[in-house]
Amino acid sequence: MKSRYLLVVYLLFAALSFLPGQEAASTDSTASDQPGPFPLSLLLDAALSAGSFDGSTDDTPWRPDWPAAMPPDGFSLISGEALSLTLTLPAGFLDAATDEASGKDTDGEAAVEYRIIRNSLGRLLKFPFFLNGSFYQARVSLDAADPELIRKITLNNPAASDPGENSYEFEFLEYRQDKPSLVRVKLGETWYFVATEYLERRVNEIWYDPEGLAQAFFSLEYRETEGKKRLFSIDSRSDEGQTILVYEYNSGGRISGISAPVAPYAALYTAAAQVRYWERPEGNYTLQWDEKGYLVRLTGVLTGDSPELPKELRQLDIRYDYTLDERGNWTERREISFVRQFGRLVPGSETVIHRTISYRDK
Repeated sequence: MKSRYLLVVYLLFAALSFLPGQEAASTDSTASDQPGPFPLSLLLDAALSAGSFDGSTDDTPWRPDWPAAMPPDGFSLISGEALSLTLTLPAGFLDAATDEASGKDTDGEAAVEYRIIRNSLGRLLKFPFFLNGSFYQARVSLDAADPELIRKITLNNPAASDPGENSYEFEFLEYRQDKPSLVRVKLGETWYFVATEYLERRVNEIWYDPEGLAQAFFSLEYRETEGKKRLFSIDSRSDEGQTILVYEYNSGGRISGISAPVAPYAALYTAAAQVRYWERPEGNYTLQWDEKGYLVRLTGVLTGDSPELPKELRQLDIRYDYTLDERGNWTERREISFVRQFGRLVPGSETVIHRTISYRDK
């Protein structure tokens, strides 16, 4: 075991000498939906999250680079703790603007579900994971003898025409000091091995093909603020070039900015940690929340290069209505889009999304 680990560390440092350091390429997490190597530490951070759905933390906290259509409170609760939560979206919901502009018909397609499930000890067994501009569904298998260790994680895209196509399968082969040091990855019909090095404030990863050739290198910098470890930057290198992402946080620990060469994002929050202003590459949005913590209105202006969108679709105005359970958490949300006609706002399309919640104390 020890000699094998030393070999992995040697390969990790040797690979740094021939990985390319070209001009920055468009490898932002939202820039492409093509599957491939990505920082495995991001998936592990999500799988080991200690959030509890009690209103103070989320298992899947909102990020400024999420799709604009994904509900910012889709995975959080007003009160109570949930062992499971299922968010059900209509087919094509996250790509609604694109589908409408292109004329794509999503009628007849199945709804898309994203699930969060915990075991009796509170460990995450299923959770949504944002990757390459899409939401994947993650499934975790824990070690039978030591439930603190992860043995396997699978990722698939429920919104894809074939959710099993281009799915990821991670097998955690070796641990060192309770941290995974060697991981085998299956992506479709392609295999990789990931060697990981843990430093005081940094995690380095190299993805190898089965022949031992380095395919990608990731270096993630973490800093501890207010007693919590937070990701501050990701240095990604491959044969396509180098990209550096930098994360900024507000005083409450929420991501307030993501600086990337192609697509910067920014957000301002309320005192209750709800996003109230949001800047994205294609436009900016203002969100209104009531005193009970429910999202009641979203307005926005699309400023990006979208010549296919008519003028009336560049100005967004969406109102929200809810069905609540006995805990005050919404189980159904009706999103009504208003459009401006002859100088007046009139109701347009309506979309309904659902949540199913199973509480810990029930």
